[in-house]
Amino acid sequence: MKCPKCGRESEEGDIFCQGCDWQLNKPYKESIDPVNKIVIISFAALIFGTAALIVSLLGFGIYGVVFGAIGLVASSFGQTFVRASGFEGQQRKVFFIITTVALIVSICGFIFGIFKL
Repeated sequence: MKCPKCGRESEEGDIFCQGCDWQLNKPYKESIDPVNKIVIISFAALIFGTAALIVSLLGFGIYGVVFGAIGLVASSFGQTFVRASGFEGQQRKVFFIITTVALIVSICGFIFGIFKL
């Protein structure tokens, strides 16, 4: 029997997949399309990075540090997802630019936030 989630072959009578621990008698449907996941994470990183920079410049250092840290993590995940997605050409370039800008803005917001603490 083939696992509906990871595709690994399992022996007859197995209840759970040995590779991913999915219950073999249940169909698997990915909840979010990978493209949508990349779009959501990339723009979330950009929003958090921008918010970090703005609140840091307004003098709210702790929020700048927190939002900057969230933006850093999200932009790192975004770049990893873009690399792993198999995007080609213009689409790949656009998402790399978005996540790179988010990374730079998050770093600036984080650093400015530290100075405003």
